[in-house]
Amino acid sequence: MGVLLLLTLPPLTWLALPRPLGAAMVDEIVAKVNNRIITKSELDERTKALERQLAQQYTGDELDRQLADAKDALLANIITEALLIERAETIFDMDKIRQSLIDDFKKQQNIANDEELEKALKDQNLTRRELEEQLIRLAVPSEIINYDVKRKISVSEAEQQQYYDSHKEGWATAANVTIREIVLPYTAATRDEAQKRAQDVAAQAKGGADFIALVQQNSEAGTRETQGLLGPLTRQELNTALADAAFTVPVGQTSDPIDTGRDFHVIRVEARNDATVKTLAQVRDQIYDAIRNEKFKPRFDAYLKRLWKENHIEISPKYENLLVVSPLKTPGEMNPPGEGSSLGGLPGQSAGPRPADADAFPAVGKILQARCAMPACHAGLKAAEGLRLETAHVYRTAVNVPAHSDKTLLRVSPGDPDGSLLYLRLLEPSHGHYRGPRMPKGMAPLSDDEIAQVRKWIDSFPVSAWGQPPSAEEEEIPRDRIFQDAYLTNLPTPETLGKGNMAFRFEHRFRDAARDAGSQELWGLDSGANISLELAYGLGDPFEMGLRRTNLASDYEGYFKWIPARQTDEGTPMSFGLRGSFANARQNGLANRDRFSLQVIAGHQFWHFASLMLVPTWVTTPDGLDAKDSRATLALGAGGEFRLTSKQALTLEYVPQLRGYENAYQGFSIGYGIATARHAFQLVLTNTAGSHTDQYAPGGDLNVRDAGLRLGFNISRLYALKH
Repeated sequence: MGVLLLLTLPPLTWLALPRPLGAAMVDEIVAKVNNRIITKSELDERTKALERQLAQQYTGDELDRQLADAKDALLANIITEALLIERAETIFDMDKIRQSLIDDFKKQQNIANDEELEKALKDQNLTRRELEEQLIRLAVPSEIINYDVKRKISVSEAEQQQYYDSHKEGWATAANVTIREIVLPYTAATRDEAQKRAQDVAAQAKGGADFIALVQQNSEAGTRETQGLLGPLTRQELNTALADAAFTVPVGQTSDPIDTGRDFHVIRVEARNDATVKTLAQVRDQIYDAIRNEKFKPRFDAYLKRLWKENHIEISPKYENLLVVSPLKTPGEMNPPGEGSSLGGLPGQSAGPRPADADAFPAVGKILQARCAMPACHAGLKAAEGLRLETAHVYRTAVNVPAHSDKTLLRVSPGDPDGSLLYLRLLEPSHGHYRGPRMPKGMAPLSDDEIAQVRKWIDSFPVSAWGQPPSAEEEEIPRDRIFQDAYLTNLPTPETLGKGNMAFRFEHRFRDAARDAGSQELWGLDSGANISLELAYGLGDPFEMGLRRTNLASDYEGYFKWIPARQTDEGTPMSFGLRGSFANARQNGLANRDRFSLQVIAGHQFWHFASLMLVPTWVTTPDGLDAKDSRATLALGAGGEFRLTSKQALTLEYVPQLRGYENAYQGFSIGYGIATARHAFQLVLTNTAGSHTDQYAPGGDLNVRDAGLRLGFNISRLYALKH
């Protein structure tokens, strides 16, 4: 599952969290969610925690409105939270998650060891188990939403091209210049003196004096701290007089004094770039993220509806009036954790934007997401200056957060657009009092209407409503799978490696049947083994190619696999693809050395714990003993994988021959596998001697009815070579 979301609660606030679901004394039952019970005391504790949280953010009538809205959604959110955690328990290793959360928690709270943690918990009358449940509630709902919804969203190349074509104005980069400046301000009384001084400075610079040293000695602007450096800036971002000089003076040369009406400037041109339009390849990542984010909300709403419909939820008649909103009563009202409202009113998470600023935020969030939340700028864990402008992170990283580049300003100052650096950097320099580069950097400016919407949003904040929210990080989510590995035992599954990933696979089969070898020979260890080594590479999400070699008949097999359709919860009912291969048996004395094969792969997962597939297989001339035997083999592979836990599964595989060349017995395999995100191990019993397509398709050499099965195992490891 990877590294979990890091919890960044302020010191000691964790001690005020409500007790976990199910921890209270026996009392009135408010609702039942499958086998879980929500009690009146639990609901009361969550309500009090919600009131404490909102009271820190709002006052007066605004606090009343916030509380009313939050209480209307509270019961539905607690139910949703319980459903998500229950779903996570069927997918994730919860023991490891608990330990990971505790370890992260101790690190953030500066708790050195378990003894200190136990002492702190005892002082607050909490148990370790109660703390674990609280941390689970904070982290796991978002985790399972990532697993079940976000990671399944795909974006086609055609969609990316369409988005690129419809937003072409956003990919244009105007001509820009980078300069160093010396600024000498003046008043009406001091203008002549400032002009003479500027002329003297320009003469020194043109005469070979160190320009940076002249900046430090003479400039009276804030850019003195950056050695006078400004840019890159477009013509529109500069005063007209400055722009005329900056785009005329040769690179590396110094200008004459420039009068802007308030200051004299002497500039040196450091670099100048012509206007360009970014290609699709240059902006593909940000387009991918923008389309994916647009797709998420409706899929999340549909996911919550299905979750509520597929589980048993029973509300006590006495408390039915508390279920004011739910995914089934008001579609679209439920928001994912961290995206506008907290799930179940969880302390430590923002209760999210609510009126009045909430009314303006959807439009503003869309603007910032599309124009500013880009991987190289203000998106992801390495966002510039820690400012993340994805919709889910704007409030957390901007509201009441001091600006890095100007400590006198906040990124977003509630109710004060002119004191908000995020707004000021959207304006032309002549319209605001901030002298830095205009944003979004390297792209067309926002329209006047878009800038007005941002101003309206900031202006609508209650002045004292927001304290600085905690930060958050996201984990990398693994790819979706309906089977644990690329092979069931011998048969290929409709799983691919993913673009830029490489896999190494080791397949081992003892030569003797386990029954014949017995325990004295460790069920085949002394009989030697047939071994296959494979390297495979993901050319793209649906494409994979590989090469493997086995000591059985010195057989090489190269293959290409294409899976154009993958099963999704949103509509694609099954995974489907093709696999073609060429094999060459190089052992001396063999006939029909070259074999071609073609396989159709169709698979479907049922209820998240059972996956079945059919693999019709055709192989040319697999008979290596008779050169005159030109028959092909047509077989119908069938198999199933049955999950015991999130990591363990049983597999069954049956490969009967329908026509052509066949061995003495039809192929059969049974296996037990353990898999993580990048490793898979499988212990198998099979009646086939080899694992290559041309070796198992004709059938097995052992009689299963007489317990003729040989022991073996498969091991695979996935490596990420490209991100």
